[in-house]
Amino acid sequence: MKRITILLTTMLFSIALITSCSKDAATTVDTTKFAGNYAGTYIGGDAGTWTCTIDTKGVITANGVTSSADPFSGVGTCDANGKINFGATDIEATFNGQINVSTFAITGTWNNTSSQISGTFVGTKK
Repeated sequence: MKRITILLTTMLFSIALITSCSKDAATTVDTTKFAGNYAGTYIGGDAGTWTCTIDTKGVITANGVTSSADPFSGVGTCDANGKINFGATDIEATFNGQINVSTFAITGTWNNTSSQISGTFVGTKK
């Protein structure tokens, strides 16, 4: 009986260990290649400049200035494929784009639903 209990305990521990390792590996996202500082411009229904920092976990911290010199800030994410998105709550805008994995250039679109304006944005890694 004691052998069966030890055997079952060992099996359950092994299953738990394998499951937890597999889950961690599946949820780990490697965004380190995109980490750094970026800057660019946006045009369309409004225009201005923006900067952002992407950390090694894919968290984006963004700042910018509109054509009327209104500052804005936002937060967002970058995934392992270089897809980015961040929201600038100050100006009620969302930015969605893609980082080119070879050149680290960013292209994308922005949208402000409350003002019903939108456009495009571009940038590069500094």
